[in-house]
Amino acid sequence: MGFDKRYLDTDSVLRVYNRDGIEGVLEYYSNPDALIFMDDFSSILNDCLYNGFLDLAEKKIKKELTIRS
Repeated sequence: MGFDKRYLDTDSVLRVYNRDGIEGVLEYYSNPDALIFMDDFSSILNDCLYNGFLDLAEKKIKKELTIRS
C-alpha cells in the first residue's frame, strides 16, 4: 500500500484543465493522499475547490490562461 502525493503547480493544473475541463481539475485535486503546492495559484485554486466554488475556480483558471496567451 503506497502513499500517493501530488505536486501541483500552475502548468500542471492548466494542462489538466485543457484536457478534461473543471471536472478533471476537481478529480486531479481529489485523488491523492497529499497535495504539495508549488505556487500560490495552485494553493488558491485548492481553497476554491475545497469550499465548493467551482465557478470561481474556473474563472481563475480562465484568467490565468488568458494571461499566458
